[in-house]
Amino acid sequence: FKMDQAVSAILNANTHEHLLDLASKLPGFVKRISSQQIDALLTDNVINPSVHSLAYTEILAQKVSSSKSPDLEAVMRLFTQANPAQLSYCAKSFCYIGHRTVQTKSSNFPTVYVIREGLRRLVQAQPNVITPLHTDFALLCLKSKQYYAALDIITTPCLSINSKQNGLEIVDYLSYYYYCGMIFSALKKWSAALEAFQMTLCVPGSNISQIQIESYKKMMLVSLAHTGENLSISTKLLSPMAAKALEHHTQEYSDFCRAFKRSFDDAFKIANQHAQPFILDKNMGLIKQCLAQHSRRRIARLTSTYM
Repeated sequence: FKMDQAVSAILNANTHEHLLDLASKLPGFVKRISSQQIDALLTDNVINPSVHSLAYTEILAQKVSSSKSPDLEAVMRLFTQANPAQLSYCAKSFCYIGHRTVQTKSSNFPTVYVIREGLRRLVQAQPNVITPLHTDFALLCLKSKQYYAALDIITTPCLSINSKQNGLEIVDYLSYYYYCGMIFSALKKWSAALEAFQMTLCVPGSNISQIQIESYKKMMLVSLAHTGENLSISTKLLSPMAAKALEHHTQEYSDFCRAFKRSFDDAFKIANQHAQPFILDKNMGLIKQCLAQHSRRRIARLTSTYM
């Protein structure tokens, strides 16, 4: 590609074959051109993000990769105007731009809104496919405490994975469902939280990651808050070796669950006894919610007895 050839190919790419060919050539082309040429392509109204979304994405991704911080104005144009039909050809670069944008702290930039708009367009391009941008968006909403902003995304089922197309890695998958579980827990949507935490345990293998350990800790507490019962590890989800490893790393939580079943006083005692690990895990809030639920259930039982 020379510059004039590239611009011509971009402006005339209107079929699947043309877009495939463009997608294969653009990454190499944008690495060879200067930053001034990249800026010219993005700012001189040569390339329209709503019409030439594939080209705009690859050019902007190259600019983002060579800059300390992304061009937020260009990111906003792309993420709010992109043509979903073209994003399947450049999903990995689109997710990369989103990742860098989430990492950039700007009080004047509506990051949650922009990333959500981009993700909605990407979801149209890849229905029910989980992407790295899902993970970045969930973490963004969690950190900013904008839980409701995440709901329409995290309640949409993700039924398949396409790592080759969008660059998803196992840590992205595990982190996404862990963050979803935490968002649902913050909103007291206990059933959805349980389902999300369980998804982190569905990854095959004999080794257990730290994310899975933390998910299981929260899953145990959410189960108590939701039903008053500890949700046991399913042998269908985990190998015996993995289940044993989980139990080893969550002994304080198992103690609390057993005490919770015996009585409120026992549960309260164990909560104080293991307060330090619960606080370090940032689970004391869930522990308190479990105790509150225990009290409410006890009052409800007494009320029904004497009515």
